[in-house]
Amino acid sequence: MDPRNHTTLHVFILLGFSDHPHLEMILSGVVTFFYIITLVGNTAIILASLLDPHLHTPMYFFLRIILISYGYIAKTVLNMKSRAGQQKAMNTCGSHLTVVSIFYGTIIYMYLQPGNRASKDQGKFLTLFYTIITPSLNPLIYTLRNRDMKDALKKLMRFYHRFAEVRRN
Repeated sequence: MDPRNHTTLHVFILLGFSDHPHLEMILSGVVTFFYIITLVGNTAIILASLLDPHLHTPMYFFLRIILISYGYIAKTVLNMKSRAGQQKAMNTCGSHLTVVSIFYGTIIYMYLQPGNRASKDQGKFLTLFYTIITPSLNPLIYTLRNRDMKDALKKLMRFYHRFAEVRRN
């Protein structure tokens, strides 16, 4: 590195959608909205899992999905003798599999596009989709489909309301 170069940069310019300046404010609002949803949802999961001892299990601290595990899940569900059991298992996994499919589907679609035909704007929008939409859906999937988490979130809301009451008085 040349010690004589003392250039200082004080700005950051994101050129992602500079071709469409009319979309910049809209996309900024959409990204901010989904970021806040993701932040609030994940914070609620963390607080609920810290406050409720029933949720002190590794599942709530290490939520990671491996594609091979889906194969084992599908095999297990299909081998169930009870149709009702299969239906219950599919309902439990359905919303999660939908979001995983959206996430991997958009990534696979982007990478399978030929370089000369793929629109740069289309790639930018798909990137926004799988980096913003999918993470914002995760808190809903991991909270609303689980009875223990629902109970913990209700407990957290009661705690919040009591705290708000005390502050008002």
